[in-house]
Amino acid sequence: MSNNLDLNRLRDTVIKNQNTSESKPLMQLNKVFVDSEGRIHEGSDNHSKRASMSEVPQETFANRGLIESNIVARYMPQNTKKITTDEGVSGWLYNFRCELEDNYTMFAYYDGNYYQVLVIEPKVEGVWDSAHTGHIFSDGKICFGSEYDYGLQSLQDAYSKSILWATGLSITKRTEHFPFSNNQ
Repeated sequence: MSNNLDLNRLRDTVIKNQNTSESKPLMQLNKVFVDSEGRIHEGSDNHSKRASMSEVPQETFANRGLIESNIVARYMPQNTKKITTDEGVSGWLYNFRCELEDNYTMFAYYDGNYYQVLVIEPKVEGVWDSAHTGHIFSDGKICFGSEYDYGLQSLQDAYSKSILWATGLSITKRTEHFPFSNNQ
């Protein structure tokens, strides 16, 4: 390596900053930079081109599986279980009873960009002439809005909104009006 980077020292610096939650440390000595050639530089380097380098954020690399498992354990029904569909999609299957005492089974999964929720039971797709009435697509996927490609950014958000949606859908089945959307 041309810049004589000490990888052990770099690892120690990054781990120390992660342990103290310093994604972008204030002390120059604890900073890490990357230049336009893909070379890593420590903050202690006396580098004249630092203004043209990118500072590396040093938070812990995410582990989506571990994050999801923690969300399931903390926020989702005890009956939630991880499954993989025949198509190879991994996600979380859960059952609950909504506020109107109707039973629901749902499957929450990450589509590569956002979290989606598929209604397994009861069969509600195709019940209305318009998917907008029940906020459900013809494939049984809940429409959470267009901001995140009809999904949500976290498993916790997708789960919690699916619970609200289920009560809204149960009301819609009885009244033909979805109560939790200001655009209806």
